[in-house]
Amino acid sequence: MPEFTTLITGLSFTECPRWRDGRLYVSDFYTHRVLAVAMDGTAETVADVPQQPSGLGFLPDGRMLIVSMRDRKVLRREIDGSLVEHADLSGLAPWHVNDMLVDHNGRAWVGNFGFDLEGGVPTRTTVLICVEPDGTAQVAADGLGFPNGMVLTPDGGTLILAESTMNRLSAFDIKSGSLGERRTWAAFGDPPTSTDISEVLKQVAVAPDGICLDAEGAVWVADAAHGRLLRVAEGGRILEERKTAGIGVFACMLGGDDGRTLFAFRRAYLSSGRGIGEPSRLGLDDEGRSAPCRTALEVGAPTNNPLPDVAAHRTFVRTHEISACYKLTSGERGFTSTHRALCVNLMTPASGEPVSWHAATRDVNRHRIMSDKAIFHQLTQC
Repeated sequence: MPEFTTLITGLSFTECPRWRDGRLYVSDFYTHRVLAVAMDGTAETVADVPQQPSGLGFLPDGRMLIVSMRDRKVLRREIDGSLVEHADLSGLAPWHVNDMLVDHNGRAWVGNFGFDLEGGVPTRTTVLICVEPDGTAQVAADGLGFPNGMVLTPDGGTLILAESTMNRLSAFDIKSGSLGERRTWAAFGDPPTSTDISEVLKQVAVAPDGICLDAEGAVWVADAAHGRLLRVAEGGRILEERKTAGIGVFACMLGGDDGRTLFAFRRAYLSSGRGIGEPSRLGLDDEGRSAPCRTALEVGAPTNNPLPDVAAHRTFVRTHEISACYKLTSGERGFTSTHRALCVNLMTPASGEPVSWHAATRDVNRHRIMSDKAIFHQLTQC
């Protein structure tokens, strides 16, 4: 039966997951590490990036590319584990570089913030940068609102891009390594009218952050402003929604040994008293500074849509969380608590069907066991 259990704890803020050779590679922002996490929860630090790692990808020969955010560079991890500069994007990116997609030819597409997210300045559009396999770089597209997660269709002909501040996913045809005109792949509403980031995140119906593509051509979207995962069809129809019990979700990736596990990375919003869409929801403290917090990688609810070219199969969602871990089991009710984490067992219905994500989160919310420090509010009955 499906389980919802912790895989790994003690992380700060993980982003940009990539599945490769039986492990999930992730950037842990505030510890400045790139980790490779196995399905048994063991983790290896494969790179230390002092200027904060972000987007990840692999060249055809297996060497890893790593975005170094604050100095706006792409680094290359050589076979011996050393890091060298692959591309300097400081002359093209107006602010921190962020997520990255590396295609089958070794060409990298790199997004950037476009503005000082932590400085309270107005939002503005920015560029998407293309880095060739030899490290040369040029602007591939402009006029984009916080270009973030990206996916490539299986035929290599279309790049789909999350625009976090524009309420949409955009798409570009790729021909001879160049991007065609931007078109809207999925619109969730009109673009925001404000240039204040707090107001922008209140105005958007969806703030798409990390994304991944499944076998049916739908895109899983981590909605950074509303604590949910969405499965979206071209045109914008929402096929499925998985709410994450008030915990922020910022990235997702399909993987697992058979390509049938959806990983989602969650982090608790800070309890500064700000409302939805305020800077605290982007991991900022009351002074607007980056505020790392502990997270955990967990296992949760089923989905039927694997990586492209992999047969559909019921599987589980892996998620990040700061304060609680849940385990969906059958045949018993109960609770366990510790200072940093707790586990809630929910009964599987007599029909034998798995407890849904939604049912689990409703029971969790009803008993009010979520808190910033994982302090346990006594459970009565699930």
